[in-house]
Amino acid sequence: MNTMDEDIYKIKANRYHFCFLESVKNAFSFLEESFGFQIMSTEVTFVRYESERMFVNVYHGRISYEIGVEVGCLRADAPERGYRLPDVLGAVLNETHHQNSYYLQASTQENVRSCVETAADLVKQHYGPILGDNAAVWQKIKAFTSKRDEEYTRKGVNQPIRKSAELAWQKKNLSKVAELYASIRADLTPVEEKRLEYAKKQISTHR
Repeated sequence: MNTMDEDIYKIKANRYHFCFLESVKNAFSFLEESFGFQIMSTEVTFVRYESERMFVNVYHGRISYEIGVEVGCLRADAPERGYRLPDVLGAVLNETHHQNSYYLQASTQENVRSCVETAADLVKQHYGPILGDNAAVWQKIKAFTSKRDEEYTRKGVNQPIRKSAELAWQKKNLSKVAELYASIRADLTPVEEKRLEYAKKQISTHR
């Protein structure tokens, strides 16, 4: 047994007392009763449901201890993609900035049961059109996550530019300040916008 296999074995051995599998089977039984899903695979930290066209994964993060739900379409012609609970609810409820409120984490048996039940209740309340494979809702989810991914990427690209602009501001290098802030103008904060306008004005005055 290699080191990775040993680590996985230890994680599984330490998780049985959380009774995650039993909690999921109880709380998510409505998937089988109302939507035609069947349990296709189970592990101590993972349960997978499938219908004819969709899958639902319920998991207990091995490192993060997150209680999570992924839902996606079964397609033979494309890689499988699961959409997480915060992203789905953010799209369905138009709550762009509240995804973290749907992040569930549990490290005791009682908390695991409670968080699994909370996740199941959220799915019951808001996933009906999704589990019914409503094309319009799926399009909304895909658009939401695509926009979110673009924002994350843009933040990652902009961060070093912001740091360089801050350093240039401290050194009173206004031409560099103007150049750097102008390159990310669409994403400037009000303070950064004021700095850009000030730098441009000073540069123009001293020409």
